[in-house]
Amino acid sequence: MVQNRTEKFKKKVSTYGFIDNVTWNEFLERVREYRPSSIFAHHLQTANPKALDKFSGNGSVDIIAWFRQSLHTGLQHEHVRHHQVACVVLTGGSSSWPFVEEIVEEEMASMRVNPRFVRSDRPYATISQGLSIIPSLQRSFATVQAKLRSEMPSFIKDKINPLVERRMEEAAERIADSVTVSLFDQRIRPLLADFRQNGGSVSSLKQGIARQAEAFKPQIKSTVECELGRVLPAALIELMTEWFREHDLTFQHSGEQLKDNNTKSNVTVPIDIYGGIEAIIGWISVAIITTLVSTISGGTGMALIATGPLGVVIGAVIGVIVGALVVFVGLDEAKRRAEDWDGCPVWIVKKALSDKKIYSAREDVKKQVREKTLEQIAEAKKQIEQHIQKYVNREIEMLSAINQV
Repeated sequence: MVQNRTEKFKKKVSTYGFIDNVTWNEFLERVREYRPSSIFAHHLQTANPKALDKFSGNGSVDIIAWFRQSLHTGLQHEHVRHHQVACVVLTGGSSSWPFVEEIVEEEMASMRVNPRFVRSDRPYATISQGLSIIPSLQRSFATVQAKLRSEMPSFIKDKINPLVERRMEEAAERIADSVTVSLFDQRIRPLLADFRQNGGSVSSLKQGIARQAEAFKPQIKSTVECELGRVLPAALIELMTEWFREHDLTFQHSGEQLKDNNTKSNVTVPIDIYGGIEAIIGWISVAIITTLVSTISGGTGMALIATGPLGVVIGAVIGVIVGALVVFVGLDEAKRRAEDWDGCPVWIVKKALSDKKIYSAREDVKKQVREKTLEQIAEAKKQIEQHIQKYVNREIEMLSAINQV
């Protein structure tokens, strides 16, 4: 049928027969109860036996419903997602039938996507025209493939690997900054300032710090996941796009819209590379979270005091208190009473908790968080690089798809 439903249609197919002056309504009646001729049934038996099974029973089939079901099933079978469809190309003579574009549009609408439709002004000729240029395209793509394969080791080494290392180090720095500000500046520093100003027992100070460290545990998880979750894909796609463009290839995918923090721009990232890296990032996040929680909040929050930077500050305070008590009760008793003595003069506490020592403790907390984060990231760099190399290889191999035509 032609695109205009008001026109009548006529067609002759070799020696198989012809139809003459068929209206749109007559066409619909035919396709809703279509029965193949014996010649076409024999062809189906050879070419596609499963298709012939559709005509068992009453011997007729609704062609339009069949087309709709085939399209729907095909999209589901290939796990096509809405963000993977940017353009629909209608080609071949059958694409002139009005119901074809309508059904495709309806299926796309059900996937919550509105792709661009492209149609040739000579749909009957597009397939033959495409076949005529295949040999030239095959030779051109083979040459490009060879160049990409030869360049890939240096591309991974000189472009991808430095990017991965730089971005992951930047993420570690941001995690350390965030944890330092949120934990030390907002939670611990006020406790130290109050203790220096008003005095009190060291044991109560340690308990207060432990409670804050324990309460901070959920925030560690959200901070790490936020900083690592989308640190790589956008930048990787920009690198690959530039590399492919150098060879006159367009590297364009529909996928996840991600924000590149360095360029402040939105980049569309293919769901497969994003999903693969996201899985690795998820594993890194768990490892970092576990390590930081153990370092900061382990032992019900006491780890930060027992083995962390704050232990040095607390130890200095206890040392000054022991020095004040030893004159009155002796060394052994002074050590025993030091943590629980809440009558220590404020001037003694201020001497131990100087601004310089508090700042030093802050920087030590930041350094420890950064180092622990980098330790975990180092173990996963190789996995990320291998995933990217596998993805690049697959993109290069896809240039061979034209050889399957």
